[in-house]
Amino acid sequence: MNRRDWLRMATAASLGQWGSLSKAAPLLEVDPFQLGVASGMPSATGIVLWTRLLPLNTLRNPWGDAPLDVRWELADDASFSKLVRTGTAQALPQLAHSVHVEVEGLEPGRHYHYRFLVGGAVSPTGRTRTLPAPDEPVQRLRLGVASCQRLANGYFGAYSRMLEENLDAMTFLGDYIYDSGAWPSAILPRGLEPARTLDGYRLHYETHKREQALQEAHAALPWLLIWDDHEVLNDYAGSPARGLAPGTEARQRRAAYQAYYEHMPLRLASLVRGMQGLTQDGEELRIYGRAQWGQLASMHLLDCRQYRDAQACSGVGGMIETPVCDAMLDPKRTMLGAEQEAWLHAGLAKQRRGEGQAWNLLLQTTMFSPRKIPVLGKQRVWNDGWDGYPAARERLIASLVGQDVAGPVFIGGDLHENWACNVPGGSGESARQTVASEFVVTGITMSSFFPKMIADIKAANPHAQFAQAGKCGYAVVEVTPKQVQTSFMTINSIATLEPTVSLAARFNVEAGDPKLVAG
Repeated sequence: MNRRDWLRMATAASLGQWGSLSKAAPLLEVDPFQLGVASGMPSATGIVLWTRLLPLNTLRNPWGDAPLDVRWELADDASFSKLVRTGTAQALPQLAHSVHVEVEGLEPGRHYHYRFLVGGAVSPTGRTRTLPAPDEPVQRLRLGVASCQRLANGYFGAYSRMLEENLDAMTFLGDYIYDSGAWPSAILPRGLEPARTLDGYRLHYETHKREQALQEAHAALPWLLIWDDHEVLNDYAGSPARGLAPGTEARQRRAAYQAYYEHMPLRLASLVRGMQGLTQDGEELRIYGRAQWGQLASMHLLDCRQYRDAQACSGVGGMIETPVCDAMLDPKRTMLGAEQEAWLHAGLAKQRRGEGQAWNLLLQTTMFSPRKIPVLGKQRVWNDGWDGYPAARERLIASLVGQDVAGPVFIGGDLHENWACNVPGGSGESARQTVASEFVVTGITMSSFFPKMIADIKAANPHAQFAQAGKCGYAVVEVTPKQVQTSFMTINSIATLEPTVSLAARFNVEAGDPKLVAG
């Protein structure tokens, strides 16, 4: 489908305007809710509800080409005796029978239960919540942080432990799937072909979303979502994507974007935005945005892939010796793109200390702090991270300092390692100043490629207060008016859906002082 058809169908489906489709419902022979349910992108008065209908056997599917009416219900209670909203959405075959329902007019800071019904089948029950009202003096936020889940490596049992953490919401920081596929294994007996087409990307999401622990995590909490590179292609940067043959780049990226939308609780506005065609070939799926947790915290969700400049310099695995090439130092280079960068800086300008939220959580995909990597007596940097975009990092630091932003805390993933850092203020003498704190979280099933180097890497970066490699897990970020506390939680095994969990480290950031304090 081209962008216009995609948008037209998604709009009609979400508004139930595709015509009367009830005759298709009796064709259902088995439970179609194999991928579970999810909610996400909450506001103070609204939430997105998601599911996707999937037959037991896609090769013998009597309704594979038929649009289906899907009833949805939102209630105050799990027994659905106190319905709050109901309606009908439409699952179209052109959008893989995915369902996106945007429910508005809800009460702030409230929990709700939801479910879907079609052809006599009833989905699992999901539980979600709206955000507190913007002016509400909230006293706590408990946020789960996850990233980097490659099913070929192991099971998603870390989510089972996360659900015991009494969380308010989940944030996922990218690499929900791994486009490169997988060889056959005990976990994936048939393996996974690399995702290159729409059907290929869909199969990756189907395979991941069948995992019990992941389904339960989606059903239990609203999710705040951003992506990294593997939802499209390893290390891709903006448009054109590096590593794709001429003529195939736009088609593959369009397929990846469509599959992402089909499998995530995203708002229709993310597609409407794409019609403006800010990238080279007119493709965009806007995922960056902002969620406000009362007067306590603003969460800025950043897209560090779609709008960035291509990586500069060359080196094995993107490892560049310092001093870096002149191209990397170009002051015009961007990690976020000009429009997203302006949007972020304008939002931060409203968050001055004493005037806005107590804290500003910058949720992005990788490590923001400098990360020098000693190799054979020389210092190297990784050109795919923020180190490859030093001018963009300096502009963001200048915005935080110049606008006196309240309580900036960076939260990232991507490295498959745990890090806690005091973000330095810049180069030279100003690098000794701490302008923000940062926490980087290991993967759900991905752990460091270089665990034996972690001690040397930490020693080369004196602003780093903690670094751990070789473990998988998650983090819990608890925000109160007085402090942000981050707990790094690691699991003992990715070979089971019921791992044991332990506290690897805990750090506090006190209000008014960005430096980390061991907890």
